[in-house]
Amino acid sequence: MTGEEHIIEEDCWLLVVLMRPLIMLLLVIAYLKSEPYVAKLRTKLKLRKKANKRLFTLFIVGHNIGLAVFSLWMALRSWPLFLGTWSRDGLREVHCSPAFWENEFGYLAKVFYASKFYEFADTWLLVLKNKQPSFLQKYHHAGIVVTMWAGVATSSNWLVWPTVLNSAIHTAMYSYYAAATLGYKSPYAKYLTRAQMTQFVVGILGATSTYFFGCEAAQYSKRALFLMQCYAAGLLVLFGEMARQKYGGKRPRRSASPGPRSRSASPAPGRASPRLAARKRR
Repeated sequence: MTGEEHIIEEDCWLLVVLMRPLIMLLLVIAYLKSEPYVAKLRTKLKLRKKANKRLFTLFIVGHNIGLAVFSLWMALRSWPLFLGTWSRDGLREVHCSPAFWENEFGYLAKVFYASKFYEFADTWLLVLKNKQPSFLQKYHHAGIVVTMWAGVATSSNWLVWPTVLNSAIHTAMYSYYAAATLGYKSPYAKYLTRAQMTQFVVGILGATSTYFFGCEAAQYSKRALFLMQCYAAGLLVLFGEMARQKYGGKRPRRSASPGPRSRSASPAPGRASPRLAARKRR
């Protein structure tokens, strides 16, 4: 551990606290159990009132803009570090060098991990809007905290893949959410979902290099990578199902116009079929 990293860890006490496994697990469990309590808060806030509803809308816009700005900052810090190391020293250095983690990326990964706790607010805002959070929503937010913790706890360089990809996607995603809250609707929203799914595929394949470069990484780092990849594969399936339901569309059923035979075959209401009448006379 370098002196610079030691100073960073001592100064950022919140990061040190959030890295404690018991604290992390308790916060994740509290998040998963929080929906009924947030629903009660919705009643107390009286969000149906016009004035309160406006303030709530402004808060949502601020929330999304804040996350968009943070994601942009993270992208501007992590992408040059990632691409610069790759072009200068090669991809193996990105995955295997302890210096890559210790110099700057380790700090960025910890900050990125900590930000995932704040993103719990995405679910709480849905509940305050009287909407039911989906399984995808909860799996997404709870799973990323656990898997990011595993990667940070093992000082895993492969975290650079979810960091650079997710920060770029979230910059666009939260910018769109802020605009959508103000009434903007884009016909290209489905492409944002496709971009999210693409990042899972690229992240899974990119981080897989750790297995083949012969890095002298701890065994637990590779186990953490496998956990992250299983989580990302689950996200890919769930996002695909969501996209199919939301954007797949259903073909309207054609109403068959009755032909001459169908008209004669179906008797008018209140009148018996000729064949049935003949049977009754017999």
